[in-house]
Amino acid sequence: MPKKAKKLDPEQLKRQLEDWLEGDEYGAIRDFRNMKDEKFPQIDEITEDVVEDWEELLESIVKMMEEMKVNRKCKEMVNKEYFRSLFFAKTEHEINKQNFTIEKKFVDESFHAKAAFFKIYREVDNVERWEPEEFPARKKAFLKSLQEFDKTFQKHIKACHNEIDTVLRKVIAPLAYLVGSTSNFKKIEVLQDSGKEVPPFRMKALRDKFCQECQDLFKLLYYCEIISDNPSIESVLQKFKINGWRDSVALAFFI
Repeated sequence: MPKKAKKLDPEQLKRQLEDWLEGDEYGAIRDFRNMKDEKFPQIDEITEDVVEDWEELLESIVKMMEEMKVNRKCKEMVNKEYFRSLFFAKTEHEINKQNFTIEKKFVDESFHAKAAFFKIYREVDNVERWEPEEFPARKKAFLKSLQEFDKTFQKHIKACHNEIDTVLRKVIAPLAYLVGSTSNFKKIEVLQDSGKEVPPFRMKALRDKFCQECQDLFKLLYYCEIISDNPSIESVLQKFKINGWRDSVALAFFI
């Protein structure tokens, strides 16, 4: 008959847990817990999108893995776009009154990675309440959760992210185009501040492009009933050219 596992002395287990709570492994867990509670909004499995800069929290997960000697396979973990696409992984999306679909096989792979993440996300809140007699098993399970997230997130990045991100980019395209146009205007300002002349035809081309892309975004927002009016961007910009518009109550109100 196989030998029974030796039962550890309760006092010995208590000392092991106390020592561990003073060490670097738990220090990394505590830092992750504090960061998620103090610096980031609360999220769960049904959160539809995450737009904050989550890379700092992902770096904290990497730190936990390093302290707990996880043999990491996923070297690209610290990337907020990979993390964001986990939450966008649904087969059907109705956004801006448009329908978008993602193949089920990609959604399923991403679901496994998101589930592994939330095992870690929730268990860190319980670590300080671990009882000495359950410490070895709980620590082993937590280590397994870190390994599972490393493995499944790697699969998500390699097999799913690009497919999901393609749909996500279609959704945010109107805003992305407008941000690009605004950035071009900023570059023009830098040139002008340095004393360089900008050809009028170039300014007109940038202005026309900005008006069109801003109008497209406003049209979408109006169509989705997010705003109650869809003003002519071209007309508004023309009014900025009127001398003394700030002193005109009517013009200032309209703009």
